[in-house]
Amino acid sequence: MTNRKKLIAFVEVIPMIALGIVGGTVVDRMGSLRVARLMQAGWMMVMFAFAAVIVTGVATKEILLAIVFVEGMIAGFSNPSQLALVAKLLPRQDLSAAVALQSFVVQ
Repeated sequence: MTNRKKLIAFVEVIPMIALGIVGGTVVDRMGSLRVARLMQAGWMMVMFAFAAVIVTGVATKEILLAIVFVEGMIAGFSNPSQLALVAKLLPRQDLSAAVALQSFVVQ
């Protein structure tokens, strides 16, 4: 893996890990579906910003890293909400297989 890929992965994973616990608390207080919807809207805005940066030609390494960082922050809230939704939608006996499949798809 090149140094650029390592930097991008690091910038995305750090806020995801740091905000995962906070994200779980927010999901418990606000509801998993509401948080999932808000995070999908957040991802949409980030992707529009990413497209605008690329189309206008103002993309720099710093801007792209900032976009990746914000994406990691959104993922810190989105991941707990998605796991909570799976737990609510499926019967208990199917839950472990569903979580394993979800983890496999994400990886």
